[in-house]
Amino acid sequence: MKTKLLIILVLVLGLLTSCAPKPVHIPRPELKSKFYQHQKHLEQIKSFLLKGSVNLFSKTQSHRLIYTCVGNFKNIRLTLSSSLGQIFSIWQREPNRLIAFFPYQKIAYISSNPDLQLANFANYPLPFNLKQSVNLLLGKTPATLQNSKDLLLNPDGSVKQIKIHTYQIKYLNYVQVQNWKLPAKVTIIGPNQFKLIIYQKKIIPNFNCPQLNLNLPPQIEVYAFPLNKSQGGRNEN
Repeated sequence: MKTKLLIILVLVLGLLTSCAPKPVHIPRPELKSKFYQHQKHLEQIKSFLLKGSVNLFSKTQSHRLIYTCVGNFKNIRLTLSSSLGQIFSIWQREPNRLIAFFPYQKIAYISSNPDLQLANFANYPLPFNLKQSVNLLLGKTPATLQNSKDLLLNPDGSVKQIKIHTYQIKYLNYVQVQNWKLPAKVTIIGPNQFKLIIYQKKIIPNFNCPQLNLNLPPQIEVYAFPLNKSQGGRNEN
């Protein structure tokens, strides 16, 4: 008798499990409303200072970098350095150009496209342009993806996970900074075992941003990007 009851119980539980609603990616209307409110609130951030660390992993190597990012979206400067303070590279977006400067190699690349996609440009560690990288660190979602089935939200409307191109972005922790809830830990997983873990240790929204002027030293070799095939891309200015 007990055996029959156990069999019936297992069958009932199995039916209940099979009939239970499965999790869906598209949020409920009230959650989506919270998401739009959260995104709109983020638009009030007009300038920023971001500091933290980036742990980069790939098939063949792993690195830990320290970053400082400051700007007002029209002008953005990202500095990547070692934990000991040695500057590896400086990336600067200006209204009419993009500069990637490598002090140790004494080389700089300049593009006339300030929003150049940087996945294959001079080993930039994020698969986006500079403005997109800042938006990502602030938890902003591109308008074209706000109805994506790959968008997962937290109960308060902040982004939990989203897929951009072939990269999976996960927001693992948020902190309250002034009037904003902003990401403190972000992971990015891409193809070929590419992985980034970003820890934001200092976030200042609407930072009193200084004027950003990047004056390259005279001994620096400057190359135009895309590279000119006949001249190797070098700019003799």
